[in-house]
Amino acid sequence: MKEAGSQILQAQNMDKPTAILAALALSAIGALFYNLLPLYLGIAQDFRQLDTRATGLIGGAFFLGYNVVTISAFFWIRRVNWRRVCLVCAPVAAAALYAGTVIEQYSILLMATIIAGGAFAAIYGIGTTAVGDTSNPSRWYGVKIAGEAGTGALLFLILPGTLIAARGFEGLVLGMILAMVLLIPLALGLPGNTGSEAERQAAAGGEGPSKIRHLAIWLALAGTLLFFSGQTTMWAFVERLGNAGGFDPETVGVLLS
Repeated sequence: MKEAGSQILQAQNMDKPTAILAALALSAIGALFYNLLPLYLGIAQDFRQLDTRATGLIGGAFFLGYNVVTISAFFWIRRVNWRRVCLVCAPVAAAALYAGTVIEQYSILLMATIIAGGAFAAIYGIGTTAVGDTSNPSRWYGVKIAGEAGTGALLFLILPGTLIAARGFEGLVLGMILAMVLLIPLALGLPGNTGSEAERQAAAGGEGPSKIRHLAIWLALAGTLLFFSGQTTMWAFVERLGNAGGFDPETVGVLLS
């Protein structure tokens, strides 16, 4: 009984304004690299003088790191201290991004991108899970998506005419790191964790998801996979399409935002 009450209390902690704000900020950080991926690939190609295949591999490296961590989250996301993981992964992601700009070897750039992708995935997974643990996840999930898109759009508008114009590839990465530095302190409002799903169901007096709900979840995941597979293929290279069409970087940034 005492354990169940503890679990209910932990779940209620996610409804605190500071906890919700932390979850939204972490989701925005976690989505940052993906949202700016078209700009990242385009500027990396110009900065490194890469061909199309080599540029595509950078995108593949990001998704390799991102997907490995995302898939493995089933096993660790309810067992770790969320706040500590985010406070570790944020500087790891920042360091990996910056290493890709200062170390000349292409192989290092790929490895750094894999590491950054994994670190961003961990942050994003924790932010999304935390939003799902609120008492009104549907509402906050909508706010989460708006926050992610808004952060990316703002950087698309600001960076091309400022840091990118002044410092190129390094400027883009510095802009991303600056956004992370501004948002990551909000992670301090996040609970350490909210318990396993089984514990949460038991604490709430529920029986857990039925087989029908499990099927619906898997179908929804399959649909999401198909959608994002197609959408990402286009999104990753849309900046290159704009560049090939003769648009200047600032115009492309406005169009992407």
